[in-house]
Amino acid sequence: MNKEDFCFSNLGWVRKVYLILMWLLTLAIVVFGFSYALSAKTDSPPLIAYILFFVLFIGFSAWKHFTIVKRKSIQLGVIAVIDLFSVNILSFIALLIFADVSKKEQVALIASK
Repeated sequence: MNKEDFCFSNLGWVRKVYLILMWLLTLAIVVFGFSYALSAKTDSPPLIAYILFFVLFIGFSAWKHFTIVKRKSIQLGVIAVIDLFSVNILSFIALLIFADVSKKEQVALIASK
């Protein structure tokens, strides 16, 4: 196994479930957010503000997905701290565990060479 073999299919089941739930939640937030934004009153923020929020939210989810799949342990630590600031404690703990597992997988990969 080499570093290019790090992909979604060879993740453990816990990380797969985490990613699937993360994308389902992201999809739900975007769908409900857009429906709210389209039906909002005139005194609500402009539609472009909602679109910007959703682009940033989807981008953050994509970054999280990429770092988990590619086992980027340092980036996982950074994302964990961002999740901590957003008061997402369960995700913070999960990402720290994923970072530790990813680091061990990288060390095992180096040791196998």
